[in-house]
Amino acid sequence: MKIHEETLVSDVVASSYNAAAVFSKYGIDFCCNGNRSIAKAIEKKDVSFADLQADLEAQLELKQDPSSFIQK
Repeated sequence: MKIHEETLVSDVVASSYNAAAVFSKYGIDFCCNGNRSIAKAIEKKDVSFADLQADLEAQLELKQDPSSFIQK
């Protein structure tokens, strides 16, 4: 998934839950306020879109292991 400023926060998290950790790192609500663009989400924060984009794309490249979600 290519991340753009108009990409919805919720779409990024839906494509990979790894992205949730990145949004948390930047103080961006991905749950209740996820239905907004990334540009809108960082509008009032001191967050560089380029930095956020790089972190998100790095996380999206990680393969998710479905067994990591199973409690043992």
